[in-house]
Amino acid sequence: PNAEAKIYALYPGLSGFGGTGNRFNLAQELVNPSLNWRAVFQSNSWGSAQTTQYTTVSAEMDRIIYTSDLLILNSQSNLGTQSSRPEAWAKNVVGIGGINGQNTVTRADDTWGGASIGPAADGRLKPDLSNLYDSVRTPSNSSNTAYTNTFGGTSAATPITAGHFALLFQMWH
Repeated sequence: PNAEAKIYALYPGLSGFGGTGNRFNLAQELVNPSLNWRAVFQSNSWGSAQTTQYTTVSAEMDRIIYTSDLLILNSQSNLGTQSSRPEAWAKNVVGIGGINGQNTVTRADDTWGGASIGPAADGRLKPDLSNLYDSVRTPSNSSNTAYTNTFGGTSAATPITAGHFALLFQMWH
């Protein structure tokens, strides 16, 4: 199974990926000071059906951020149009797009990766940030030491960007 499926196997209550949990309550658990952990950010490479609208799902994400004070990143999507996940359209979510790096270190040959783009129907510009969309090297499920370069899309760009925020939080802490 992919990494997201493994996470949800560990936390089956998570909503949005086949779970039944209430996303608001789960976010509150992440920041509950009486528990053994306290999260400061959350990375999501999944979401609801794409749209160009700020929806009730978008509003719920903004409510979660307001009450939990979490930094939440969400992938825009990979449709190559203005249609994106409503979670990414939330006003306070960091929406993540994608860039094809062409497997080179020079930026001169980078191109738009086909990720979903804005603006939203109300004119807001998204994505907020972008990262690598193509040929992201990740562990493979074929063996303990195998890797693959086939991971991509905004599902790859979002956790890469989250990793940069993790470094920022660690340095700040």
